[in-house]
Amino acid sequence: MQKMLEGLWGYLTPPSLDGLLTPIIALVTVYIAYQQYHLERVRWKMQLYDRRYQIFRAVAELIAEILQIGTVSDEGLRKFLRESRDKSFFFEKDIQDFLDAVYEKAVDLKTFSDVIAGGGNHETIEKKEELQLWFSGKIDEAREKFGEYLAIHDK
Repeated sequence: MQKMLEGLWGYLTPPSLDGLLTPIIALVTVYIAYQQYHLERVRWKMQLYDRRYQIFRAVAELIAEILQIGTVSDEGLRKFLRESRDKSFFFEKDIQDFLDAVYEKAVDLKTFSDVIAGGGNHETIEKKEELQLWFSGKIDEAREKFGEYLAIHDK
């Protein structure tokens, strides 16, 4: 038994391991590099998600304000612009167009509300009501449009 162990030990001496050690080190290195790539990709996706969600939250808050009080404040408009200003970096044209439409309609609503507060006419009141109605289904539309960008699962 002793001779067999000595023979086995002699077989596993460093010169015979040299040929096996290099591929093992290469495989371990490739595995570590792949894991680093994967972790960096996950981190990048999370950062992208955080920024996209911030823009979604801004549009949802603007629409919620309009639905709650029937108009929008100057601060609400400024906050929406501030939060959504980088939309072109994070979304395709469909979302950009949606955000632009929401902002334009919110500005129109604010204008009509101000005119009515100063003694507006029947036509102005009707236009304001049309805009309020336009906003009534926009939170669900925003969820649907943003859904593909905010989905957690991999495709």
